[in-house]
Amino acid sequence: MEVEPQEVVKQKWRRVRAYAPFAAFGGGFVFDSITLGRSVNVLDLYLVSAYGLLALFGVLLRELTLPSWGTRGATILMQFCLGGALSALVVLYFKSTGNPLSFLLILGLFVTMVGNEFVHRNEAPRREYALALWVVAASMLANFVVPHFVNSVSAIWFYASVAASVGALVVLKFLFRFPWRDLRFALPAAALLTVLWMLGFVPPVPLVYKNNLVCTDFDKPTYSCQSDEQTIFQSFGITNPTVTTDNAVYCLTAVFAPDKVDVTMEHRWWHYTDGKWKAVDTMEFPMRGGRKDGWRFWSRKRHATPGEWKVETALKDGPVLGYQKFDVIDGTAPKIRTTL
Repeated sequence: MEVEPQEVVKQKWRRVRAYAPFAAFGGGFVFDSITLGRSVNVLDLYLVSAYGLLALFGVLLRELTLPSWGTRGATILMQFCLGGALSALVVLYFKSTGNPLSFLLILGLFVTMVGNEFVHRNEAPRREYALALWVVAASMLANFVVPHFVNSVSAIWFYASVAASVGALVVLKFLFRFPWRDLRFALPAAALLTVLWMLGFVPPVPLVYKNNLVCTDFDKPTYSCQSDEQTIFQSFGITNPTVTTDNAVYCLTAVFAPDKVDVTMEHRWWHYTDGKWKAVDTMEFPMRGGRKDGWRFWSRKRHATPGEWKVETALKDGPVLGYQKFDVIDGTAPKIRTTL
């Protein structure tokens, strides 16, 4: 049996070792995608909080004078936890909203993380890049976790989350005597995240946009109505469901919120006419969280004219959680009885 030369074995091991951080990132992503679901419990909150703390611990551990194996271990720990934090963001944000702007934000985070891994696969990522990724992940994770414990979805908790993450880095900068240039990406990243929140790219978590239905002949005791049989094209937003003008149009929505959270939601009705969306009506709904399948509410338009319509589900005077487009047509069409 032929034995490979020791130098060949070392080269193969170096190639495997070079991809270890990227594999750790992928492992964290897969593990978190499996363990986290749409119904978030206290253990999930502890898990995502641990990701943020351990990722930062890995960043700091790499700055100590360690044997080469210790530095590699710290890098793998950091990458695994950053991968877990990113997947938590995907699960908790991406699956919690129907707003395409929020999808773009999560996609941008994913591309940035994967791109960073490929660029630095042969060396440890530079500290300033790691800190920038950490401050964004920590801010967004805290923005999800904190409202669960304070029973509030006020915008103030988003700003507090960003401020706390930046404050933690500044304190560590003085404790570990980092040069300010090591925060040259982290501070602008935190500022950009705040701007994206103001523009509506960051959804108002921990509210979860569970379900939405546009239909006719609504029966309130059973929360059922007549609607299109959903096609795969409607599922992906390629085509709109249809309702007819022979009856009032209803919009039914289910939104999950943490227990004891009181919040006021809105249905904002829009009609596409003369080449632009025009606001038609806004209806408010006081809501209290805690129901596993989401708190349900509905609104209607008695005389919707034919054309394209849209109903946004949003916080009162705040960001949009999700929306549903649909077409109102003349005449009648086959429907099925659907329960929200």
